[in-house]
Amino acid sequence: MRAIPLLLSLFFGLAVAGRAEAMSYQLMPLDDGRCGYSQSCPLVIRATGAIDSADGERLLSFLQSIAGRPNVTRTLVIQSVGGHMMASIRMGLLLRSLKFQVIPGTVGGGQVRRGVCGSACVFVLMGGERRTNPAGSIVAIHRPKLVAIARLGTEAVPVELTSQDVREITTLLSRYSALMGIDRGMISLMMTVPPTSRRVLSTAEMRRFHLSTGAGGG
Repeated sequence: MRAIPLLLSLFFGLAVAGRAEAMSYQLMPLDDGRCGYSQSCPLVIRATGAIDSADGERLLSFLQSIAGRPNVTRTLVIQSVGGHMMASIRMGLLLRSLKFQVIPGTVGGGQVRRGVCGSACVFVLMGGERRTNPAGSIVAIHRPKLVAIARLGTEAVPVELTSQDVREITTLLSRYSALMGIDRGMISLMMTVPPTSRRVLSTAEMRRFHLSTGAGGG
């Protein structure tokens, strides 16, 4: 067994320029043509901002806080440029276990509108039992930015990752994608895109990789 990984704290996918706003969760009403903004409107969860290392637990806490509230649907509408990879995977696993629909987009005027889901946000999208991409929404991928830090007391020392580390991450992502019913070809494509760039998936690619399971453009 290699000793170094036991000393590492890995932070994945932090490809957000500058200070990104932390992710927030909020119930939002949808106008189904009958309810307007009355309390009988169906409610969806809007998640907006960067994904940090605690968001797997924060999402669970939010879901627990709204348990039993009327009109809440199992729908998460997410707008995010990315963040922490492992937290995103934990969010995806939680959403799948609860049979959520995940939509990359925003909510406004009682409607789901186009939005952006990039970098690690894609792993949250993968967790949806149903995944709908509104027309005009952007879903973008790139290879995770891998930063390894060895903790030596209070000092943080960067450690160069080996090719074996990269292979292990690729294997982890491939297994996650298979578990979520996503074509592993998406991970292969993702790993070819430098972390300083991005690859916007086309409608045809969204369908081919099974990132889209419903109507709505993607």
